[in-house]
Amino acid sequence: MIVGNGMMANAFAMRKNDEKHIIFASGVSNSTETSREAFLREERLLRHIIETYPDKITVYFSTCGIYDSTLHNSPYIHHKLEMERLLRKHSQTFIIFRLPQVVGHTHSPTLINFLYHKIINQQPFELWSNSKRNLIDVQDVVKTVNYILDHQLFINQIVNLAAPYSNSIDDIIAILERLTQKRAVYQRLLKGGSYNIDLTQIQDIYRRLGINFGANYTEDVIRKYYTQNEICTLNLSR
Repeated sequence: MIVGNGMMANAFAMRKNDEKHIIFASGVSNSTETSREAFLREERLLRHIIETYPDKITVYFSTCGIYDSTLHNSPYIHHKLEMERLLRKHSQTFIIFRLPQVVGHTHSPTLINFLYHKIINQQPFELWSNSKRNLIDVQDVVKTVNYILDHQLFINQIVNLAAPYSNSIDDIIAILERLTQKRAVYQRLLKGGSYNIDLTQIQDIYRRLGINFGANYTEDVIRKYYTQNEICTLNLSR
């Protein structure tokens, strides 16, 4: 069973008739969200799912942004931590996946869409030079989650699911400059931060699945979902 209709829900369409798991893909995904009502909608829906399907394993997508010390006061981070606590307290069986910025087909407003429009229109923007972003292909997320669910691993645990390295905003902008063949116009600010993500739990699974996070992984993933005639459809909001 799948709850939601966005990028993550569509990516897991093959599990729509799964009678054992509930893929909860209807949560708040915009890390800049501050609306209390948006957070309450997700909380109400998650509580409803837990209460209605106590015999199923709830699969919830949280965020690796929890590890970013610069986001400790973020309403979004506080909300995601509350949803994790709700699951741990009230759900009989669950798996929480903490994700970074997941790249795939989506119409949601994203950081990359913002940068793309600024670059293509030669509009100035602020670049937080200390910031890094961890990007992972939505299909690699699906492969890994499916393996974990099919092999009944990590029940009632929190699992970090990310790429083994992050990219500076400078590197991401350089990729977009190559794609658009235009130079970005920006003011550099000494702001932002980076953080480490412990992937010890799933490194062996990556190897078994043959997921290769080579030096060109980030650019290859961006090119995979980008076309010159469309808005860059990347979900980098986690």
